[in-house]
Amino acid sequence: MKRLLTFLAILLTVNAWSQQRTISGVVTGKNNGAPLAGVYFCPHHPTDALDGFRRQCACRKPAPGMLLTAAHELSLDLAQSILFGDKCEDMQAAGAAGVRHRVLLGEDGRALPADRCAPGLVTACFASLREAVSSAALVPILGGSLHV
Repeated sequence: MKRLLTFLAILLTVNAWSQQRTISGVVTGKNNGAPLAGVYFCPHHPTDALDGFRRQCACRKPAPGMLLTAAHELSLDLAQSILFGDKCEDMQAAGAAGVRHRVLLGEDGRALPADRCAPGLVTACFASLREAVSSAALVPILGGSLHV
């Protein structure tokens, strides 16, 4: 129980911090760019969770439930959205939610992703979010650079 409460306290702190940040600000340290509209997480796990949270659910990736909830709450058009993630499960969830553009990022921001996702699941791969949003390859998708 103590681990869960510690995790929830950290999550609430990160959520409060993120409300004051922007996507570009997270990448560059500058507070400009698109605002972060929300932080979503799944507290469930099929085997490694407390009894009330130990279960299969629709919000744990690769299921699309968390993305569908965010889309509903934030009035997002997922077909016109882009998802950046660092695991194939992120790409699977995005595909199942109808996100057409899926970008796989490296886990440490220094190397290309180690994951090898199923063919057709990933739109592009980059070492970092900074590299992705400043790439000419994504300009047609992003509608222009974020100028990071």
